[in-house]
Amino acid sequence: MAISETPPSPPHSPPPTAPCPLCSALRAKERAAAARGNHSLATDCRVLIARHPHTAPGAAQ
Repeated sequence: MAISETPPSPPHSPPPTAPCPLCSALRAKERAAAARGNHSLATDCRVLIARHPHTAPGAAQ
């Protein structure tokens, strides 16, 4: 069985459901990190985006 020299690219974060300045900044940071090959930072950004609380308009908080 051959071992791959290059790990597969991590999945990209899902598209935002609504405009959010913090998520937009994290997505830009994620893309820049992935372009530099810093997959750890890109993953950290995706985790922060996933954990960032968003509520639907009119939803109780």
